[in-house]
Amino acid sequence: MEISKTETTLNCEALILGSGAGGSVIAETLTKSGLDVLMIEEGPHINPEKSPMTATESFSHQWRSGGLNAAIGNPIISYAEGRCVGGGTEINSAIMQKLPEPLIEQWAIKYQIDQFGVNEINAYFNKALNRVNASYTPQPHGKPSEILKSGAEKLGWKVKELKRAQKGSIDINPFASGSSKFGKQSMSVSLIPESIERGMRLISDCRVVKLYKKGSRITGVKATVDSLKGRRKIRIHAKCIFLCCGAIYSPTLLRSSGLSKNAGNSLQMHPTLKVIAKFPDPIDASKSHVPLFAITEFMPDIRIGGSNFTPGILGMSVAEDWENRKELMRSHKYCGIYYTMVRGTGKGKIRVMPFSLEPLVSYELSKTDWKNMALGTKYLAEVMFAAGAEQVFPSIEAHQGWSKIEEVNEETKNHNFPKTKTYLSTVHLFGSCPLGENRNLSNPLCVTDSYGKLHGYENIFVADASIIPEAPGVNPQITVMGLAYRVADAFLSSY
Repeated sequence: MEISKTETTLNCEALILGSGAGGSVIAETLTKSGLDVLMIEEGPHINPEKSPMTATESFSHQWRSGGLNAAIGNPIISYAEGRCVGGGTEINSAIMQKLPEPLIEQWAIKYQIDQFGVNEINAYFNKALNRVNASYTPQPHGKPSEILKSGAEKLGWKVKELKRAQKGSIDINPFASGSSKFGKQSMSVSLIPESIERGMRLISDCRVVKLYKKGSRITGVKATVDSLKGRRKIRIHAKCIFLCCGAIYSPTLLRSSGLSKNAGNSLQMHPTLKVIAKFPDPIDASKSHVPLFAITEFMPDIRIGGSNFTPGILGMSVAEDWENRKELMRSHKYCGIYYTMVRGTGKGKIRVMPFSLEPLVSYELSKTDWKNMALGTKYLAEVMFAAGAEQVFPSIEAHQGWSKIEEVNEETKNHNFPKTKTYLSTVHLFGSCPLGENRNLSNPLCVTDSYGKLHGYENIFVADASIIPEAPGVNPQITVMGLAYRVADAFLSSY
């Protein structure tokens, strides 16, 4: 949508801030009901037919801050977010996993969430799975996938093939986009274009900087739009607003606008440690799909899987300890990147910084997180050696790597990794605006009600990963989409 030089005020019935999995579901549901919808996206709108094809291009155009974001703590944890039309669905691996049913039951009680039974929630998850055509990838997957499967089977551990949001099969290039008829079904090729066909307006390269309120209602937003013609300020008036900016920026906007003191007090994540595994024979990971098996033996607390791989991505991992590991670049055909992911129980905070649009993000791992990280790394190394790896290099500074399982057992037996030298990362963030009715004054857990409406206000709703109460231990896209469908249905039932 073009914004003219003289156009400073826009009006709509429903304003959606953010175009990721949550925002796109809201847009689909509301446009099908005939509402006048305007969607705002901070990042660019990239033509799927001209989508980035290299790691450098993708990080530059689709990732916030080029993928270089960090939560301060001991250790610092790097995190990644999408910043483009389609949000995180454009940069993820399109892995589709349902929320474990025991967590649904636990959260319903702990957070006092109305109508949050397994049957009701699974119905929304199934709707989301069908909407993105979640399906198994046709064989062959490649050696990197077989490594996880064979290693787990030799150890007698449970391993599961993963479904992806796809039609046909996703290109092995991790940065290639699909189309409405084939490939990865990210939001930019599925829900968003269909909502536009039904009349939705979309403004990209537009950042909302403030929400305006009058009493218990939000009256509109102030935003800036960047284009080749320069930066322009606009105001948008809306009857209702849906905040879908993700687990970092939804609470940031609420706090900076003075709407919630509790938003951003309970950030959670999946702390992740990666390893480079070197094998005696070529595995050609750069010519294969992202590993499409996950070891589920230790879920929901620990999950083991594989990462996207290109020589460039390997280079970023090697750069953590370049002097000791640079020779791995010459052996990239023999290497794969795998990870252990912990369902974090620690807590983080998001705080607004004076005179800055960027928030301060912090996170501290709990003792349980550190114990599970050491255990998960041990299990991961066991799998790699069972599958035939010669060496395993964890993301720990100046670490010489392991060449046999006895070395791993010795180093991990006390669950005591060097905090300041361990490189952790995450692509999964949650819990900064939990939904539910638990508002205990001494420990107010919930920021929105059971259906995503911000406590204390009539017409603003949150529908993204921030309302997921805690880390789920699985890839979160289906949980985000399912909860967004639930928010949209509840809104329409009373609109």
